[in-house]
Amino acid sequence: MTEITKSELEPYLGQTFQIRFGEQCRDAELIEVSVIRSETPKDGRQEPFSVLFRTAEKEAYNQGIYPVTHEALGEHAIFLVPIGPDDTGMRYEAVFS
Repeated sequence: MTEITKSELEPYLGQTFQIRFGEQCRDAELIEVSVIRSETPKDGRQEPFSVLFRTAEKEAYNQGIYPVTHEALGEHAIFLVPIGPDDTGMRYEAVFS
């Protein structure tokens, strides 16, 4: 599995991903992809960024590494942190650096 990048995720804003929380599989919309800081690292690493996913359920799962799947991107193990609900559902953040 290769590391996922900001430019790979951006075209899928507004699309549905599946997150497997143990035995539960939840649809999650990719609602945001944003740069954490505007300075590109000089050591050749990718620019740090974060993403937000939203599930329809307001139930929060614990932070942890979960399989996140999209039909075009495949499956990636991503560390997700619940950051609280909004009017639509529960939001989860992942930070990539």
